[in-house]
Amino acid sequence: MQETSVIHNDQLQFILNSAGLGTWDLDTLNQEVSWDERCRALYGIFHDGDISYQQVMDYIHPADAERVNSAVLEALSGKNGGNYEERFRVTGVEDGKLRWLLCRGKAYFGEDGKPFRFSGTALDVTEQEQSKEAAAMAAEQLELAIESGDLGTFTINVGTGEVLYNEAFTRILTGTHEKGLNHKIFVEHIYGDDMPMRNKAIALSHETGKVLYTARFVWHDGSVHWVKVSGKYINKGDGQPALYSGVVQDVTGDMEVRAEQHKMLSLIDNSTEYVAIASNDGQLTYMNNAGKTLLGMPLDTDVTKINTRELYTPAELHRVNKTVLPSLNRNGYWSGKLNLRHLATGEEIPCYSNTIVLYDPATGAQIGRGSTLRDLRQEQVVQDALKDIETRFSNLVMQAPVAIGIFSGENFILETANDFMLEILGADRSIIDRPLLKAIPQIIGQPFAELLDETYHSNKPKNGYELESLLYRNRRLDHCYFNFVYSPVQQQGSNAKSIIVVGTEVTELVAAQKDIKESEQRFKSLLADAPIATSVYTGRGLTITVANDAMIRLWGKDESVIGMHLADALPELQGQPFLQILDRVYTTGTIYHTSEQRADLVVDGELQTFYFNFTYKPLFDSYGKVYAILNMAVDITEQVMAREAEKFTEERLHTAIELAELGTWSLDPQTGTTILSPRMKHWFGIDEDTPTLDNDLESIHPKDRSRVLLSIERALEVENQGEYDEEYTVVNRKTGEERVLHVKGKVTFDEHGKPLNMTGKAQDVTLQLATQRELEKLVDRQTQELQAALSDLERTNANLEQYAYVASHDLQEPLRKIRMFTDILQNKSSEELSEESKSYLDRISAAAGRMSTLVKEILAFSKLRRKEEDFVETDLNKILTDITGDFEVAIAENNIDFHVDNLPVISGIPVQMNQLFYNLVGNAIKFSRNAPDSYVHITCKTLTPQEVQHYPQLNASWPYCEIIVRDNGIGFDPTFAEQIFIMFRRLNTREAYPGTGIGLALCKKIMLNHSGDIFAHGVEGEGSSFHILLPLARD
Repeated sequence: MQETSVIHNDQLQFILNSAGLGTWDLDTLNQEVSWDERCRALYGIFHDGDISYQQVMDYIHPADAERVNSAVLEALSGKNGGNYEERFRVTGVEDGKLRWLLCRGKAYFGEDGKPFRFSGTALDVTEQEQSKEAAAMAAEQLELAIESGDLGTFTINVGTGEVLYNEAFTRILTGTHEKGLNHKIFVEHIYGDDMPMRNKAIALSHETGKVLYTARFVWHDGSVHWVKVSGKYINKGDGQPALYSGVVQDVTGDMEVRAEQHKMLSLIDNSTEYVAIASNDGQLTYMNNAGKTLLGMPLDTDVTKINTRELYTPAELHRVNKTVLPSLNRNGYWSGKLNLRHLATGEEIPCYSNTIVLYDPATGAQIGRGSTLRDLRQEQVVQDALKDIETRFSNLVMQAPVAIGIFSGENFILETANDFMLEILGADRSIIDRPLLKAIPQIIGQPFAELLDETYHSNKPKNGYELESLLYRNRRLDHCYFNFVYSPVQQQGSNAKSIIVVGTEVTELVAAQKDIKESEQRFKSLLADAPIATSVYTGRGLTITVANDAMIRLWGKDESVIGMHLADALPELQGQPFLQILDRVYTTGTIYHTSEQRADLVVDGELQTFYFNFTYKPLFDSYGKVYAILNMAVDITEQVMAREAEKFTEERLHTAIELAELGTWSLDPQTGTTILSPRMKHWFGIDEDTPTLDNDLESIHPKDRSRVLLSIERALEVENQGEYDEEYTVVNRKTGEERVLHVKGKVTFDEHGKPLNMTGKAQDVTLQLATQRELEKLVDRQTQELQAALSDLERTNANLEQYAYVASHDLQEPLRKIRMFTDILQNKSSEELSEESKSYLDRISAAAGRMSTLVKEILAFSKLRRKEEDFVETDLNKILTDITGDFEVAIAENNIDFHVDNLPVISGIPVQMNQLFYNLVGNAIKFSRNAPDSYVHITCKTLTPQEVQHYPQLNASWPYCEIIVRDNGIGFDPTFAEQIFIMFRRLNTREAYPGTGIGLALCKKIMLNHSGDIFAHGVEGEGSSFHILLPLARD
């Protein structure tokens, strides 16, 4: 009996779940709510347990809570027979999802009238409420559409054709806001192919009084739009139509939706899953091609003649009528497994069905049912295959040569483990189906357990390499090492996870690697302490795995090169033979050794050349294959360079000796023997290969022989530093030719001061001495001639100065008389003279004035002789102050901005300094007086010794200053910058700018008198600057 009850309850729970209903029960005494899993899910709760009534109320939307609570209280009070029904919103406790629920319930009362139980069901009606909201929104949108002009309205006077319409009407039919339309608009804008349909609707309207059609209208921009026209005739009292009124609506979007619906229908027709529609009594009204194929029907079968009863076996039909259809009609949908019957073969076809009830949208009445079915036969094949795979996988796990274990859940329950895994864990099969950490507590805190936990919570594969674990084996605790792979697996249809662990014990390998590392460390230590540069390159790519400090210093690099490829660490090796040699050593296994090999390396950022003795020795692994190359190198650059330098010095010395035509010699003080070069033997006229000093002395002129011998003896004494330097005459024993030799030598002493060797060189200076004597005679003669020429020049200069003085004095007297008589004529006879005569007199007077000025300046120029005047301290500020006073009127009249810097006190000739600045300031004012915003600025700065070096004409040991007189006058062409200092050279006409052309030449002469210089820069039309270089002091 109890079994029957359980089956009944299970079926009831299945039906409730299929209907989406959850059940709840309120204990009115304890105020606790008990509910099933479905009901908890509706509240977004996914864990077991009862909760209080107040907690349930807290989960209800605040806007609905008071109403729901009131309804519950009313039911519990006995109103409405204790019945309860409310729709309200809840917010999911754990998922935060908003749901609409329909709760129905009933309160049960005891004999005392108090409720002792309140239970019922809960249904998710979120979609229904959302549909209601959508419908309400659609109604509002329709009203808004009408109000906002989405519908065009019109009224046509049948008699006059006059049309009244709103703005939307024009827009919908023409796409514009055109005014003054008439009834012809329905004809003029309609799409040509739709005109027959429109005419048919108009003809029908004469009978019905209504017009209804949908046609395309062509807008002014050429676009085509679907428009629905709805109208009605309004008749007069005699029954004749007076007005035609209606609306137009742009239904282009609706037509597009219909097109999409047609596509959807086509999609269903061609779907690969069974789709069918049947009436309430099971009569088929539609079945797609996939359904017909599944059931063995020809594709052209008329399914309307078939009832769904024919599609099931008798046993399955009984289940459908008893279970499936009642549940479907009750809940509105049903999902589950059904067995159909192949109509041709009778074969039973397992399918999964999703069936819903179809309702009339207008009345809400049930009109049929629609179903989609999925053929499960292929899935069954797959499931059978999976079972077979699982069996084979289990066998594979048990027979695998590596340790494999499968752990499930957060407690890591060991589901499966082969013997290797149990061996690693140090356990037997008694730990199967037990939590790992309880079965083997000694692994808690070890990497094996930690990686299990990380994999489970991250849901990502993890790898563990050479993990150390402490395991009891053979009754003792062993240190073991393992490689593990942890892979999480999600169990289908469940939130539970399993972890597959594949492990391999590598304890022996780790021990071997440890030994290897210790050996390598000893090897590396040996290399690091090696006195010569040593390195190891691993692999054919020549990775630098070891390099001691000596090698790194040799390369000019740091420890960052460790781990790099040799070609990357030392890119300068490209184009040199070393990389090719190393590759040959690696591929052939043959040792390579060489001496004094040149190598170009970048050290301290510079490519330098070095020389090495080095060895490339291949290193072999246990299989006899080369795995690395040992490089040992000795830097012998200094020795090679020293040898090359010595060789170069010898060659250069030999070349120098030959080019200078020198002779070389050496003397052995102990034996008295000498070694003479071929040139020395030729000079001495000696043929012996090993002459002696005594023999050599016989070739020295008797007047020099004793002096030379004494000088040699002195040089052989250590206190005289071993220096020997003599000039003497030798007489060739064969030819008697005499020549003068300049001979130098140096003695080498041992640690006791004993002379070991004396070597030297000799040069034939016979011709040099003869030339020197001739030059001395020539210098004496030319010195006498120069002194005579200087005396003549001084006399000539004195005569010229006297002539200039006399000439200027004699010229001044006639000029004064000319100007005097001219003035008399102008003053006394002006009334008697014609205008032409007066003009001639003015010209004579002006010419005489210019002549007088010219004579004065020539006289001043001739007097500029430095020796006749002394240099004294001269304050240039005082000189400029006096000059400024002279030009005060001109400066004011021409509104010139005149500025002078603070000037130095120099060693100079005051009169000449006054003349210099008077000329320069006067020129600046004269040539800038017509310029707008004219100025004359005088600036000064002290030149640095480096700046003085730029002027070769200056005395580099004196301090100088640079004074610049700058104006913005007419300027000059820069090509005339030097010519303007030549006497009488003018760049402008006398009429425009009066002057003699001597002033700047006078300035140049003054600067030469002061050991200074003057030069000018100018730009025509912009101004000029005159630069004066004056010594501040004279040593």
